[in-house]
Amino acid sequence: MSRFLELVQPILEIENISLNDYAWRLLRQERTRLLQESDWRDLPSYPGTDQAEWRTYRQALRDLTNTETPALNDNGELINVNWPVPPGESNGS
Repeated sequence: MSRFLELVQPILEIENISLNDYAWRLLRQERTRLLQESDWRDLPSYPGTDQAEWRTYRQALRDLTNTETPALNDNGELINVNWPVPPGESNGS
């Protein structure tokens, strides 16, 4: 058993959730953080010319719960999630 699982297993038992449920919780938390960081780009007063691209990005974030199957690696890091790339950033490819 990994060190991460040794540490988190008692918490999961107390909260009565599975490791899979915990992965979904982490996905939702990160998605919420990313949506909050980009909220201002969806306001009518946003001065940028890329508002449509930001709306597409934000919709892709909201769609993650329908398109992805999150899991955790042995270090407790979220894996199996293809995060959308914010407009203007490179996806590394």
